[in-house]
Amino acid sequence: MGSIISIALWAANGISIDMVQSDVALSYAQRMYLRLGLIINHASMFLIPGLLLGFFFHRGKFRQFIGADLIGYTKQYLFWGLAIIVAYPLIGGLTQWTMSLPLPDWLVSSQDQSMAMLSNTLVMDTPIELISNLLLVGVMAAVGEELIFRGILQKKLSHQWSNPHLAVIISSVVFAGIHMQAERFPALFVLGVLLGYSYHYTRSIWVPIILHLLNNSIQVLAVYASPEEVLDLSEVPSIQWYEAVISLCLTLGLAYAASLMPSRVDELRP
Repeated sequence: MGSIISIALWAANGISIDMVQSDVALSYAQRMYLRLGLIINHASMFLIPGLLLGFFFHRGKFRQFIGADLIGYTKQYLFWGLAIIVAYPLIGGLTQWTMSLPLPDWLVSSQDQSMAMLSNTLVMDTPIELISNLLLVGVMAAVGEELIFRGILQKKLSHQWSNPHLAVIISSVVFAGIHMQAERFPALFVLGVLLGYSYHYTRSIWVPIILHLLNNSIQVLAVYASPEEVLDLSEVPSIQWYEAVISLCLTLGLAYAASLMPSRVDELRP
């Protein structure tokens, strides 16, 4: 339903699917309608289904189920956030390696379409476009995706299998796959694992939401500050193997330190 509404909105404003999935330059108005359609589609795909599931199956206990009634300690946000930051060279190295692999034509085509839409979305000529992207890529993505992948999928798998580590891995695989970006699958998987463990060890959905929001928003701000970066999203900085290894060690060390912090979290006050 969200896709139908989005496509209808785009069509009414002279935007076709072929345009948003290609290198065709969009006007300012078309880019704004593109983002509005993506917000509608994202809400219908993640946020609304998640909230409906909570309403029908958990009633008044949904906040407790996903950990929305809890907040983490400042140190937990800091350590898990640092773990994500120091993982950037590792993520870049994995992306660089994946780009060197031969991929099926259908997968390359699907990825190219996804990246073209992202490129069109990230063209920002005004502060209004920056704010709209922070809402779409930062807030909407963080809240909707963390609600579904960590708050619901990971939590339910953890209860079903009594194995939180397997739940983190499975939910991270689904999280990475749903983005339809084959070359960035390992990078998204690593990010999903870090967000998953931050949720597991803090028991608060706000921790992965805030970390996800900051991670995405920083990238949007970086593109806005250096608009030439959006011209070719297939380009990644060259990462040496030893830089990726150092990044991996630092990431594991920070994640381990964060996991040793007290798991109790403060309750939110009305």
